[in-house]
Amino acid sequence: MKTFNRSSRGFTMIELIVYLGIATVALLVFYGFAADVMRSAARAKTTSDVQENARIVMSRITQDIRTTDTAAVSGSLLELTKTIGGAPTTTCYDLASNVAKSGTCTGVGCLCAVSDSLSDNTVSVTTLSFDDSSAPKIKVDVTVEPHVIGTADTVALSTTIVPRSSLYQ
Repeated sequence: MKTFNRSSRGFTMIELIVYLGIATVALLVFYGFAADVMRSAARAKTTSDVQENARIVMSRITQDIRTTDTAAVSGSLLELTKTIGGAPTTTCYDLASNVAKSGTCTGVGCLCAVSDSLSDNTVSVTTLSFDDSSAPKIKVDVTVEPHVIGTADTVALSTTIVPRSSLYQ
């Protein structure tokens, strides 16, 4: 007759249940930690996109205002005209469907159609306004927010620019 030692019989049912319980708790803690890390990474990426889009829109408009010969504000539309190679070139900026847009036309009496997007489709530009009431200064306000509210903070930038042509007159 064969006898078995207690140590060679394996695990009891209670020991297996305890081990499974401990493993389940450890997996739940790990999952919670991993989910928090992924949420934080997604929020950081969205915040970065919002900030980058706001900076791109503002820097592009600022650069064009600084180098313009004349500027005209009509509602939310900004038209900047400068002479390049003897021909007038007009650059326009406007807000359409929560996207900051620009357009360029060359020649006398051309109509500037805004068609090029300055911001990408991950954000909404909710404000793009221009104020030339203290000419020659032009005040520009830009507000950019994520498409999904609450996934990042809204970024609002405001600046006042003086065209260089006005500085040297």
